[in-house]
Amino acid sequence: MPDLVITEAHIVDWTDKFDAPSNEVFAFEAVRFHTDGTVTPANGTAAGEANFQGFAVVESQRVGQAITVIREGIVDIGNALDGLAFGDPIYLSDTDGTLATTAGTVSVIAGRVIPGWGALTSDRLLHVKRGG
Repeated sequence: MPDLVITEAHIVDWTDKFDAPSNEVFAFEAVRFHTDGTVTPANGTAAGEANFQGFAVVESQRVGQAITVIREGIVDIGNALDGLAFGDPIYLSDTDGTLATTAGTVSVIAGRVIPGWGALTSDRLLHVKRGG
């Protein structure tokens, strides 16, 4: 499964986002709700782990730190989508918190590749949409 390597994330636009404390330290990852109401990395290994709630666009420096999660919106994730076609689905990986170009054990679409125009050529952006 080709996992995406995401080293940065910037909100371009959003229609649904929230802030919540993190359950562990992580950066720029797909998240789900933990049983205590905090957010923790999601993955596609099992139904409970694959309860995708959005994409964390900030880095958690410590457990309990509030982070911003995009449920629906557009996120620039640097070069992570290079080589993909517009409209390609982006899935939860079986690797904790990671997005991929193919489905994990439990198939969950976390978003799609869309064009973004800031210059004469388009960038590839992630349209995050909970529920596909």
